[in-house]
Amino acid sequence: MTKYKFAARINSFLREHSTLAKALQAVSTVPRVDYVDLNYPTHVTDANVPEVKKALDDAGLKLNGLALRYYEYPELRLGAFTNASKTLRQKAIDITKRGIDATAELGGSVLTIWPSQDAFRYPLQVDYQQVMEWEVEGFRQAADHNPAVAVSAEYKPDEPRTYYFMNDIGTTILLVNETGHRNTGITIDFCHSLYAKENPAYALDLAARYSRVLGVHLNDGYGYRDDGMPVGSVHLQQTLEFLYCAVKCGYDGVYYFDTFPDGEGASEELEFNVKVTSRLLDIAMEKSFAKNVAAATEKQDGLIAAGAAVDALMSLCEAHA
Repeated sequence: MTKYKFAARINSFLREHSTLAKALQAVSTVPRVDYVDLNYPTHVTDANVPEVKKALDDAGLKLNGLALRYYEYPELRLGAFTNASKTLRQKAIDITKRGIDATAELGGSVLTIWPSQDAFRYPLQVDYQQVMEWEVEGFRQAADHNPAVAVSAEYKPDEPRTYYFMNDIGTTILLVNETGHRNTGITIDFCHSLYAKENPAYALDLAARYSRVLGVHLNDGYGYRDDGMPVGSVHLQQTLEFLYCAVKCGYDGVYYFDTFPDGEGASEELEFNVKVTSRLLDIAMEKSFAKNVAAATEKQDGLIAAGAAVDALMSLCEAHA
């Protein structure tokens, strides 16, 4: 078991390996990675749970959780929980419940819902209050299904559809809190937050203040789309702040690397993510760093804040030179 809990994105490895079992074996060779996230029903189906469980056991990996992928169902292309059809809304809820069952059977603790189809495109296309009520009801029924499995909302501004109903941290907090369930919460994806023109650390702090942080997805990008670049490759100081806030908020869950190799090898990229994140978390845990941050926040002094980050990162470079 590693000091920190890290999970791999299996799709990165499936680009290089022909089966899920082989991909899991490849993940298992990367030091300090003990967990993996899988998608339902892309990787895990109602029928193959025993097969997936064996593959996980053979690889010595644990399931962090499953992520719902409603786009695998063509009939839900215009909405899952918010579909205009009551029959299709119920179908989406039933699919979600089966995903929760699979999560529990595989030993996972959280089902992540990225409502990729719950969106609109045209003015006057939807009744906003009505669709948000349907969204809340979908999450409410999912949370009711098995209180032992947490249900987490992962927001994103858009893509593949135009305007998501859960498109930023504020909207997501409102929705999750409206469910009234203790086993609901929020997954903060660093790149999604940048894409929403947010400061990811601020979004994480808000989620921790008003809800529960059930998942942290680490990656990076330029904020114009969901780039999925390696951790710290663009916004190194903001990544440090993000992880510092995660530590400060008491997050003790798994850090999932939601990155997409673009010519890099999956194992090499995962090793890079682990190395960078471990070093940044080490800084975030240091009492001296927290003291320097406190000195900055006490005066809200930007130069002291910048100095705290730069000094910590420079010291890190010197220590590993």
